[in-house]
Amino acid sequence: MRYNILIVEDDEGLLHHLRQLFLLNVREMVSITCVSTLGEAMEALGMDTHAVLLDLNLPDSKGRATYDVMASISMAPVVVLCGDDYGLQGELGNGIVHIKPDISGAMEAVAVAMLYKEHGQAAG
Repeated sequence: MRYNILIVEDDEGLLHHLRQLFLLNVREMVSITCVSTLGEAMEALGMDTHAVLLDLNLPDSKGRATYDVMASISMAPVVVLCGDDYGLQGELGNGIVHIKPDISGAMEAVAVAMLYKEHGQAAG
């Protein structure tokens, strides 16, 4: 089975590193879609999306509102990747907060979020 991961990040350098992190470690298991705005994410999100890796500060949305919009439309777990957790840590029903710039754990955070979703538990 291939897992479809939606990465929503407007920093091209970080996006490159995230893509490489997934492709170098789990290339055969994932399909990655990358977008840079919340609007593009809303269009790219599909029923076959298994997890969303979401930056909170995007050109068309900032902070907690970014998470709230994505969480309200996504059936997949949302992993927040941001420099500031905006008070979200421990508050998310189906999301995990992962703080930048340490992206080394991003892949693991996505895997944990998908496991929680699969087993019907709230992540966080």
